[in-house]
Amino acid sequence: MKKGLKYALLIIGCLVLIGGGYVLYEFKFKEYDVADAQVDEIINENITVELPDGTKLVLDAEGNIIEEVAPATTDSSVNEFEIEGEEIIVQTKDGVITAVLNKNHEPIEHETIKIGQTVTETENGVTVVTENQEVVAKPVPTTPTGTTPAPKVTVASIKGNYESSFVALEGQATSRLGGLIDQAKAEYSAKKAAGESISYSYFYQKYYGAATAMERTIDASFNTLYARLESDLEKNQFDKAHAQSFKDQYAATKSSLKSELLSKLK
Repeated sequence: MKKGLKYALLIIGCLVLIGGGYVLYEFKFKEYDVADAQVDEIINENITVELPDGTKLVLDAEGNIIEEVAPATTDSSVNEFEIEGEEIIVQTKDGVITAVLNKNHEPIEHETIKIGQTVTETENGVTVVTENQEVVAKPVPTTPTGTTPAPKVTVASIKGNYESSFVALEGQATSRLGGLIDQAKAEYSAKKAAGESISYSYFYQKYYGAATAMERTIDASFNTLYARLESDLEKNQFDKAHAQSFKDQYAATKSSLKSELLSKLK
């Protein structure tokens, strides 16, 4: 992941919005009532990660898989036929044309062949009955001749396939943290507008605690996705240690962001 999980931005944002150069000097706070349904909704929402094959994993706060959604499959009841003498393909289902396409499978308008027309099955395909004539269509081969073999699976290809999954996880984390910062800003503005006193330790305890909980959730989700990557490497006879670069990048980015936070608080 190129940018990592920016949970530190939450703390930076809170400190900036409530005091600009405010320096964190207290490490022990009295207990505050920080219960907030809106904050809980942000940090407790399930994480969804998509694997390279399209499978979606819905994860709870501990990274446990609570739902695994298989990728959508092509409707096997949809058939394709090529019109004789024309570079036109029709898709049919239950004896009715559902799409009229060109050779690139792009939808087109045809003068006589239309969506909704019925077709009659024949020994070699189907016949499309138009206003003026009957048009014969033959099945489109499902396996074209001369197809090239599937590309060789390598460590690089497996890791490359997972890159987008990790980036998507990062995107979810960044979005939620942004929502948490917005919530902190809104609460601060509301208290200020109402003339209430601003307790820095309250804001720190509430939103730092929320950010920490969210960090644990993202860590757990990362670990679940990472375990799938390791499993795919081993299935293809590769050492799972090849996945280590993702974990190193993840840890290095978090460390860098924490250092950046501390430098801003000096």
